[in-house]
Amino acid sequence: MKIRDNISEVVLYSAFVFLFVAGLTTGLSASACRKQTYHGEKKLRFCSISLSVGSFLPHDAAKRSIIYVERGIALSELGHAEEAVSDFRRALDDVASSRASYRQRIVERLEAEEAGSKAHKNFAAAMALRN
Repeated sequence: MKIRDNISEVVLYSAFVFLFVAGLTTGLSASACRKQTYHGEKKLRFCSISLSVGSFLPHDAAKRSIIYVERGIALSELGHAEEAVSDFRRALDDVASSRASYRQRIVERLEAEEAGSKAHKNFAAAMALRN
């Protein structure tokens, strides 16, 4: 049995392994991104991996909005206000036409942040730009 005799099977298995690893990477990175124990660069790294690897997988934008919020928080902590506002706007746009539960998750997550933090200020700026 040679590979060239079964090329369709090899392609199928390769595609399955690729999608499996991509999905696993995206899920694990998203989970680490959402943990409130990580901050700054580490949180940013996990969030960015989840968003970039998962960008070619089928997804519901509203479900991924919380990752944009988490990355916005990490960017805010690092002093990257423009990028943070952009991520917060993306999250707000993604949940604009979705169920209220997705919007509620964003609100609850930001309520967990310290009042007056950079993340709060950047989120307020994103809200102002959206209106």
